[in-house]
Amino acid sequence: AEVDWFTPVTPDSGEVDTDQASRLGLRFDEADKKWVYQPEGEKIGRACLSGKDAAHSLVSVLEKEVTEGQFQGVLLVTMFDDLSLAHLLAMMKTHSLLSRFRKVLVGFARLGSVWKKKLNDDFNLTQLEQYYD
Repeated sequence: AEVDWFTPVTPDSGEVDTDQASRLGLRFDEADKKWVYQPEGEKIGRACLSGKDAAHSLVSVLEKEVTEGQFQGVLLVTMFDDLSLAHLLAMMKTHSLLSRFRKVLVGFARLGSVWKKKLNDDFNLTQLEQYYD
């Protein structure tokens, strides 16, 4: 079974490039003094969670899916051969969730790495487009 989980997270650095943030759909609501995720075309924004709340939410969702679906665990897959999985693991460690996270995780993969190993050493995303046209 495939589960999509998404939540916007409040930027945790002191300085944020607001132009870049707005391109991603993030804006700071001065009235409520909080970050809001509202992509272009959406009428209603969604409040961003703190990193801690987002991490707890993700682990809880994964635990629920494993239990209710009677799965052996979760395989996390990312598109790029980048540091996103390392950041996720660091976030889990920071919020003392690494033990719970490891109990539900059976593995992870980066599609970029798989593509390079199986099909083509010169991987780039434009090569994927030929399969989706």
